[in-house]
Amino acid sequence: MKKSLVALAALAVVGAASAQSSVTVYGRVVLGLQKDTNGQSARLDTINALNQLGFRGVEDLGGGMRATFDLRHRFSAESGSMDGTLNARPFWQGSSKVGLAGSFGSIELGRMLTPARTTSGLSDPFLAETVGLLDVHSTGYVTDARQPDGAGLARTDQILYTSPVLGGGFSFALSVGPKVSAAVAPRTVAAKNLVSGWVQYAAGPALVNVGYEQNRVNDKITHIVGTYDFGVAKLYGGYSQVDTVAIVGSKGKNVSLAAKAPFGAITVKGGAFRITAEGTGLRTTKVGLGMEYALSKRTYVYTDYGRTRPAVGARVNAFDVGLSHNF
Repeated sequence: MKKSLVALAALAVVGAASAQSSVTVYGRVVLGLQKDTNGQSARLDTINALNQLGFRGVEDLGGGMRATFDLRHRFSAESGSMDGTLNARPFWQGSSKVGLAGSFGSIELGRMLTPARTTSGLSDPFLAETVGLLDVHSTGYVTDARQPDGAGLARTDQILYTSPVLGGGFSFALSVGPKVSAAVAPRTVAAKNLVSGWVQYAAGPALVNVGYEQNRVNDKITHIVGTYDFGVAKLYGGYSQVDTVAIVGSKGKNVSLAAKAPFGAITVKGGAFRITAEGTGLRTTKVGLGMEYALSKRTYVYTDYGRTRPAVGARVNAFDVGLSHNF
């Protein structure tokens, strides 16, 4: 009888511990047919970063405190290879971070999107995912130029604090990345520590986000993005100021305006952006149009069109049609 009671008590303890911890497997598989007039034939392809396999964990530490981690692998669905294989990108290209969370907000350490890069896409109804992308961060700025694999466009090693939602709908995030990192070999000392952050107001149908980032070579970018949901349609707007020291002539101003509207299972979206290089007055403009048809809450068919008129050279027309599934 005593042995039975001990066994039941042990099972209860194990069950309680299991209930306090969880690991979620998640991801996305996206693939479509793409065609553009930039000298390439039609091909099966997607924008980098769409296909992902992730493992997210949470452990209840008690007192409202939680331990968290997120490991996210990116791959190319058309080949089954790692995302950006030709550039030798890291296996955990999407994310490799660990943290603590509670009523104070969250603190995370590791490789992840910088705060400013995370929120710049709020102005883009295409979420920088298709040939229609209108992201105001998409031109003229690199988060971590030290990484020779091309993987430093938005991610780097850093310590990130994200606040809870404060009074009046305000919140903020701030990250710091040290000059020295094991992300490159041999280790080098950069000119600056990386600093990135945002302040956001979100209440009712309105959202406004102001972000700033200084990378390790002292390039800077400032953005203001916002959305307003009218119910029948959602309006998107964005502006960014890029100030670089490493690339002559890449200072510029990026402006975008877009909208998205649902019609039952169909969502249509469209907009335009303009990039102006300071000093030269050269402009690049783009128009994006797209449509999604929801087959379920996790699966949809999409088609998009993008027309880019570069500052120099012939304009480029791009088209895609594909299928996206989240799990």
